[in-house]
Order: sequence, then structure tokens, then C-alpha cells
Amino acid sequence: SREDMIHMTQNLLSDIAGKCCGDTSIAFGSDRIEWAAPYRTMPFVDSLEASVSCLTSEPLHDALQWDDAAETNKFLKDLCARANIAMEPSCTTAQCLDALFSEHVERDIVQPTFVVDIPTIMSPLARPVRIG
Repeated sequence: SREDMIHMTQNLLSDIAGKCCGDTSIAFGSDRIEWAAPYRTMPFVDSLEASVSCLTSEPLHDALQWDDAAETNKFLKDLCARANIAMEPSCTTAQCLDALFSEHVERDIVQPTFVVDIPTIMSPLARPVRIG
């Protein structure tokens, strides 16, 4: 299960940090990274929606469920423009989601974090997630 994989990965990284550095709390620039479990788990769409909610009144969950892929792509391109993220006119829905997540969510992640429930449109390895 996903929870088993998360648990195993947390323990592995914690053990590696402890054995290699002598401690699970490691200085990195002006931050201290804590490699001891548990790590935060962050659902992709929920975290992105919370970060861009000031830019749109349309729930991101709803936009990703639209039957019209072109309309979803247009919505995300418009959202990128409102967020001052320059995108090529030919960018895909996945590229828009990646740019928005990178700029509005990922940049603030300092501690080890599992980003889960990534939309299948972004990765062939992602599993479908029931939204709602």
C-alpha cells in the first residue's frame, strides 16, 4: 500500500541520515532539515488549490474534472497568466499544473514531504485518484 511505501521510505531516509551524518537533523543553508519520521503528506491538487485560491473563484478540483480538455487547458493557462507565470501558447495542461505547483507550492517545501495524488495527466506512473 502507499502507506507502507511511505513508512519504509521514511525509515530508510532517517536511517541513512543518522548513519551518514550522525544525526537526523541536518543543517542546510539557513534551515535545519529533519529526516526523522513522520514526514508531511501533501495531496497535489488540494495543496495547489489552496495556494492559488486567491487567483480564481473556480475550484481547481472542478476544472480538472471538466469533460472539455481544451477548456481545462485554457483555464490553467489563464491561471498561469494571473500568477505571472510565462507559458508558451502550446503548453499542455500537465505543463501548466507543473508550473503552478513549482511556483506556488514546491518553493515553500523545506522539510521532507510526500506529494501524493498527482494527476495522471502529469505522470504515467500516477494512479487515478477519485476526487471529491
